[in-house]
Amino acid sequence: MRRRAVVLGAVAGVLSGLAAGARAARPPDPDPEPFLLLRHVQTGEVLSSRFERRGRLDPDEARRLEWFMRDWREGRSMPVDPDLLQFLARLRHAAVLEGHEGEILLHSGFRTRKTNEMLRRAGKGAAANSLHLRAKAADISMPGLRPSRLARAARRTGLGGVGLYSGFVHVDTGHPRHWTG
Repeated sequence: MRRRAVVLGAVAGVLSGLAAGARAARPPDPDPEPFLLLRHVQTGEVLSSRFERRGRLDPDEARRLEWFMRDWREGRSMPVDPDLLQFLARLRHAAVLEGHEGEILLHSGFRTRKTNEMLRRAGKGAAANSLHLRAKAADISMPGLRPSRLARAARRTGLGGVGLYSGFVHVDTGHPRHWTG
């Protein structure tokens, strides 16, 4: 009887070790909850949004996010790429798993051509055909998380472009690539 208990205990230990190893090796949840907690650096606005319902983009939340991520200088907006919202949600999810609050600070979302040209002339590194012009990019940071760590997390997702700048990270839904600005 004692031998049986030892064998069963050993088997249970191996199985639990394998299960723990499988959990450790598994990448983060590929479909984190579609939730964002955002604070706009320029306007001070705060937005909490569960942007999907039953796997579909919630139109009311999409409109709220569109306005939140507007070109604040021009007061104009454009529908935000749903893939960008998913990208941001994955970054928030990864930060929460590491013990951070998960609040995303938005430095820049959609930009009009006029704003983009003004930033280019000012030497702010805005690309002539920036994905900000199509609401497919955001410049972000997260309290308590260095931009370099946020950029690494963004690159690990493989979801799009990632640019590391002083004080923020650019993320977009273009093809995966990365740079330092």
